[in-house]
Amino acid sequence: MRIFLTLISLILLSTNAGADQINIIEIQRSSYGGINADKDEMPYDTDDYKFEKYDMRFQRSYSVRAIYSIMYISAQRNITTLHTDTPDTTVETTAIGFALAGNSEENRYLNTYCVGAIGIGAGKFTFNNPNLNDWEGMLEVSLEGGFEIGKHLLLGAGFTFQQFGEIGETKAELGSIYISTGISF
Repeated sequence: MRIFLTLISLILLSTNAGADQINIIEIQRSSYGGINADKDEMPYDTDDYKFEKYDMRFQRSYSVRAIYSIMYISAQRNITTLHTDTPDTTVETTAIGFALAGNSEENRYLNTYCVGAIGIGAGKFTFNNPNLNDWEGMLEVSLEGGFEIGKHLLLGAGFTFQQFGEIGETKAELGSIYISTGISF
């Protein structure tokens, strides 16, 4: 809930600070991210409620995102252990939701932009052991800021938070810090 309120605050600030709405297509790359499995104590102990398999650190993550008007769609791929021919785990997520992207052209030498997004989607977990493979529902929140270089080229950095599970039961939380480049139109 804190993240949602923070996102709403940032969106309101950006829209009230003279930012103009922009549309974006971008790619993101991260080497800093991971998933923390839910560690809640359960009143019953079954294999259905053991989420340790989701505890992992990523060595590489890639993402693409398109924002048009107030809607966005994103796809992300996270990979662990690159020292082998096949990675230990691959996590692929897709989300759709609402986003506000704005830029400020008040300073003609240093144009900045900011993006706030919140959406829902799903994540596919693929392990070396196929018995562990799973799909999970997901909530995604993303914040990004950066510079508009030239007329349409963007260069920025941001943070993505994804919460996996079902309503009432969190199974894992993903966090990653990324750099991005894209175009605005």
